[in-house]
Amino acid sequence: MAAFKVTAYRGNRNWHLRRGDYSRIVRDGEGMPPAREQADALSRELVERSHRNRFGWTRIDIQPVMEEASDAGEHGSARSGTWPLADDLVRWLTACLDEDERIAQAADPGPWKSNSLGRHDQSVIKLGAPTSTSLIQFDGSRAAANGAHVARRDPARVLREIDAKRQIVERYAWLREHGDTGGTAWVLPLLALPYADRPGYREEWKP
Repeated sequence: MAAFKVTAYRGNRNWHLRRGDYSRIVRDGEGMPPAREQADALSRELVERSHRNRFGWTRIDIQPVMEEASDAGEHGSARSGTWPLADDLVRWLTACLDEDERIAQAADPGPWKSNSLGRHDQSVIKLGAPTSTSLIQFDGSRAAANGAHVARRDPARVLREIDAKRQIVERYAWLREHGDTGGTAWVLPLLALPYADRPGYREEWKP
């Protein structure tokens, strides 16, 4: 099974002597692209993310990872020094975020606004201006509340939340890979809890 470690560094001088700001291990797996393709795709994603969030990552390094099956098993271990970001919980949670991101990116970006139709039991979601095309119409006694709720969860807001959650997952993974999570083992189970109704969620992940 091939595996590669992708690490992001700040600065260009003696970068290889520093501890990376971000690190992730990708592996071959059933139903997934080859590990090298995953590593290349992750490298491009990190460049874009650094530019978007001003992380200042100036070098993305890809190195093969050698793991002993007897020590690391299928998913690796902290003792072997190759604890993978893609363990079962992180892999599943990342897939949930990927799915939400795909749907939000395909939707009208917004901003979405909730507007009354002149009656307390009718409201519509529009793209910004009141004269724009209606996306959703609500009827009934909770029309105004339903409209306000959906408008506050427009695609732009969802994408910001996904990005924030990704940074939490990545920061936790980096801390664990370097041997010190600082007592934050409860973070990922809590992040996964809102997705408990999705296929693949495990009872043992409940906080």
